[in-house]
Amino acid sequence: MGISVDVYGKMRVWENIRGFEIEERNRILSGKKLETDEWSMWATSEEEIEAEHRDQLTRSIDQAEEISKELSELGIDVEYVVTSFYTNLRRGFWLHNYYIEEVKQDNSGYIYQTYEHEKSSDYKREVYSDLKEAITNILSYYHYLSDNPKSADEVIRAKWDILV
Repeated sequence: MGISVDVYGKMRVWENIRGFEIEERNRILSGKKLETDEWSMWATSEEEIEAEHRDQLTRSIDQAEEISKELSELGIDVEYVVTSFYTNLRRGFWLHNYYIEEVKQDNSGYIYQTYEHEKSSDYKREVYSDLKEAITNILSYYHYLSDNPKSADEVIRAKWDILV
């Protein structure tokens, strides 16, 4: 038994939206400016271009959530299926020398896989069931740094909730 063309199409749309979200996350975290020629058709200032882009991203994420809900009603966890195959579509960020990657579990929550120095199987470290716990543990390794974030909540605001 295969999947219908409609279901496959919805999964591909979800995949494309997640790719857009990941690109935007990476752009913001790297501090790069938006390529204005791509978004300047109607907007006249950088602020308008950024707002237009942000609005498009928000609409796209809302659409992905709708697709996820529809497919869930069919027993398909689209995030699990797509991110299991395309691991580059998993959310994550660097914190000091550690990469924290969100890994969706089949029809349930998430685990947070950490990597030290490089995101590859050779550098896998601890797995956590809670993002705050992963961050708190990594911050404890660097307690001596004066510019170390003070709490996991501070890191989450700066590196995780950047699209909210």
